[in-house]
Amino acid sequence: MKRLALLFFAVLAISAVNRPAVADSGSQVIVQSMAEEVVGLLNDANLQKPQRIEGLRSLLSKYMDLPFVGRFVLGQRWRPLSAGAKAEYTRAFEDYVVSVYAKRLDSYAGETINVSGSRQVNARDTLVSSAINRSNGPPVAVVWRVRDKKIIDVSVEGVSMAISQRDEFNAFLQNKSVDDLITRLKRESAS
Repeated sequence: MKRLALLFFAVLAISAVNRPAVADSGSQVIVQSMAEEVVGLLNDANLQKPQRIEGLRSLLSKYMDLPFVGRFVLGQRWRPLSAGAKAEYTRAFEDYVVSVYAKRLDSYAGETINVSGSRQVNARDTLVSSAINRSNGPPVAVVWRVRDKKIIDVSVEGVSMAISQRDEFNAFLQNKSVDDLITRLKRESAS
């Protein structure tokens, strides 16, 4: 997750978005808007680190469906949870995601992204194709899954972040409970 988080943060920390020559779909606009707002956040010299973290939390909440992602990565263990446990897990998961990406704030290195197009893959989901241009290596292919005007997954070089996180949680939950996972998420968010 940490390696994927670094790549995902590179996706978030985009210094410029090159608009495609064809008309934008709504999903492309969502990805482009998020990129522009993240750049504004990172380039605002008046913000201290705590303000940047809260700004990142706000942007992730605005553009990503973190409650959906949290349910997805928990999988079948979600349904039997009480309403209180669901709420506690959702808060812990969102704090964990913000914490993972906030730790990457200092790794922003002026990457750029080219959004190259989008395609509808089913009645609800659109995939937005893009490439991250790096100064020290070849471009990185990134595909964003957008549903109901929110990003629900990001695949970096063909690796789904949501599925990778689900695999990590499933491995942890082989010998632990959801309460143990919540405790772990809270601990990792606090560090």
